[in-house]
Amino acid sequence: MKLEDAQSLETLIHYTTMHGVDYPAVLQAFQAYDPKDIFLAWEQHWQNIQHSQVPFSTWAVLVGETAGIEAAEWVRSLWEPETAQAWTSLAQNNTLHAKGAFASTRAYLSARCLPEQEGLVCVCNHLLQHLVAEDKLEGYTANGQLQHFRSPRIINWMRDKVNHPVDGWAILFAHSRPTAEQLIEWLSDSELHQKIATEALDIMIHRDPLPALEADAWANITDLLLASLQLVMLKKDKRRIEAVLKQLSDLELR
Repeated sequence: MKLEDAQSLETLIHYTTMHGVDYPAVLQAFQAYDPKDIFLAWEQHWQNIQHSQVPFSTWAVLVGETAGIEAAEWVRSLWEPETAQAWTSLAQNNTLHAKGAFASTRAYLSARCLPEQEGLVCVCNHLLQHLVAEDKLEGYTANGQLQHFRSPRIINWMRDKVNHPVDGWAILFAHSRPTAEQLIEWLSDSELHQKIATEALDIMIHRDPLPALEADAWANITDLLLASLQLVMLKKDKRRIEAVLKQLSDLELR
């Protein structure tokens, strides 16, 4: 089946189930339909396929990308204890529905389909429960559930929760579109916060777009990195700072 053959919402959903939404043309095709009708069609589709070998996480991503805010009430229902328990019970009997996959999928849907503040409150409260239960919140766990928001609010929330290893926290910092003030604050803070902000800068230089900052802000950041370079003891930390400084210098010359 080709995309041009999907001349109805039903056939478009059938096509998307097989091919996904990675191509802009697929999302563009959905724009011909009312998002409310799109969600209802996906809901009916799920009722037809939920006992087949189609993971909930796969189906949910398709809903989030194509129905957006019109799926908000359904996403809210996923945060109700009874609904969450039902999916958790399903996960125990079906390897396609692992607990972690459900939590990550629900977090993605909250970022995609709920107002930002509402979605963040839901996900952050869930992570705080994890923190209480485990006595520590891993950076990769936090990143797995918060990265889709791409919000600087996350950087403020995680500031008193970060720990070693820093990798997951640095990825989340980079994904969260830091402001100049946040970068400067973290580079002026403890060694742990400096390390996370430096690694995040390295990530943003290579993969995520660097924030558009004024020249004096970049000068301030460079000065803070130079000061940090004088204080760190480990060679690998020195090499990372030196690499970021060189990359920032190269960017200024372009």
